[in-house]
Amino acid sequence: MKKNYTSFLLGTLFLIFGFLQSIQAAQTFVHPGIPFTAYDLAQLKANITKQPWLTGYNALASDSHSQLTYSMYGPYATVTRAPDLNNGAWKNDMIAIHNLTFMWVFTGNDAYAAKATQMLDSWAVTNTTWGGGENMLDIGDYSSYFVPAADILKSTYSGWTAANTTHVNNYFANVLYPTSWVPNPLRDNNKGALQLKIAISIAAFLDDATKFNQAIECYRMDAGGGLRCSLPNGEVGDAGRDAHWDVQIQALGWCAEVAWKQGVDMFTELGNRMLAVGELYNHYSLHPTDLTFVPFGGYAAYWNNWGISPGSDNNGSPLNNIIHAAYSIRKGISTPYTDERLATSNPSGLSFLYLKASDPSTATAPAPIVYPGDIAQPVTYFSNIDIGNTGLTGNTSYNSGIWTAQAAGNSPANAVNYTFKPIKGDVGMIVRVEGNSINSATSGLMIRESLLSTSNYVSVNLNSSG
Repeated sequence: MKKNYTSFLLGTLFLIFGFLQSIQAAQTFVHPGIPFTAYDLAQLKANITKQPWLTGYNALASDSHSQLTYSMYGPYATVTRAPDLNNGAWKNDMIAIHNLTFMWVFTGNDAYAAKATQMLDSWAVTNTTWGGGENMLDIGDYSSYFVPAADILKSTYSGWTAANTTHVNNYFANVLYPTSWVPNPLRDNNKGALQLKIAISIAAFLDDATKFNQAIECYRMDAGGGLRCSLPNGEVGDAGRDAHWDVQIQALGWCAEVAWKQGVDMFTELGNRMLAVGELYNHYSLHPTDLTFVPFGGYAAYWNNWGISPGSDNNGSPLNNIIHAAYSIRKGISTPYTDERLATSNPSGLSFLYLKASDPSTATAPAPIVYPGDIAQPVTYFSNIDIGNTGLTGNTSYNSGIWTAQAAGNSPANAVNYTFKPIKGDVGMIVRVEGNSINSATSGLMIRESLLSTSNYVSVNLNSSG
């Protein structure tokens, strides 16, 4: 039996106990509030005769998706993305459901609400499969249409029935929500941010505290698609790619707005990181020569320069109004580049809905997350053992922060040298491998049920360079 003998150096190893304890245990939900509260809707209705709300309202009212004569494209039992099957029909109808709902808010004509409710219910009882390649992208893109509409109708329209609630809850929970992947790791960059739009908004709609808290946890901690997929200067993973930069920041900002209206302040997270994100995008668009790109990326790629030309147009999307309201209006923090961009932008039929004159809403930032370095344990805290027939007795030593192991083995399952600490509950590990003295050697991380060679385990191997 061939043995894999190895001698390697490990830097400090950290264990994180009770890691997933992030936000408050109890979560109460506000409806309407995804992200439009009753106060927001009343303010919008009062302002649509004034500029700049009037320009946006006129754009909304003249849109073909906002008419009582709108003819549904669906519903269909199956919708897929890549290959496209009934996808365009679903998208158009989701926009119409949204627009008709807001036309009811602005006009008071119940015919708009009745039509929007009937369309949403029809899709909810008919559409049982939403598939295709990366289907979460389209569902995430349009979650800011269909979830706010459903939330407003369910909580304010007298014609909404218990049957509507049953149908739409089931549709959101069992057909659309699973594409978010939460609480599992997200896709990177804009893809993960769009998954969070699905998770946070649908969880709030369903009054599901477990799902909501999981989504907030991912927003805070998932370095692929959450807010941690960013740098302190405001760059996000797709900033060096292309127009997906805009998609990623719009999604992150919208998620933070939904969370705020549910009482959770994500705008404060990571030192007001969303402020940096929004300001950088507009700063680059307006004055690109002032800035230097910091190489950054995601799981799939690494970028060395800005991904789009300056002056990209995000006038039709809500982010600038969200950033201005979150920081300038609510927190009294200036948003100079966002304000400069807004001053030269015309509201669209969507962006004006997020335009505020005032906002008395409040939210509470969750307790800071305790990061690994804050509760680190040196490797002298651990034990070392050979599991199974390794062919060579392992030995270890520790000196000046370096743990050296000379060991062998050829199977993570039943022939391995193991440095360990018994634990119960949630745990995370961060290990830095300084180097392997044998190029073919394998080091790795493992969690086992026991020290028996027959124990169940999970492991990940590190290559010889660490």
